[in-house]
Amino acid sequence: MPTPNRITRLLVALAVASAIALPCAAVAEEAQLDKMRAKVSAFISNMMEKQGGSRIVYKVDAGALRESVVTELRDDAYKNLREPP
Repeated sequence: MPTPNRITRLLVALAVASAIALPCAAVAEEAQLDKMRAKVSAFISNMMEKQGGSRIVYKVDAGALRESVVTELRDDAYKNLREPP
């Protein structure tokens, strides 16, 4: 029968090994998921080109976006200055 000290050392060794192995496995799994996403995206893109599918392209009106952000910030500044704390 193993001694308690030996069991403790075994448990510590298993804990250290799992602490090292789990992040490596997570990184490998993330890399595999990225590869899979790229393959699926390429497949869908290829099929859309072959079948003549539609594409939606959104463009941002930078000038209008900038103007709305500046207006909102200006209104917030006026409100903060005029209202008592």
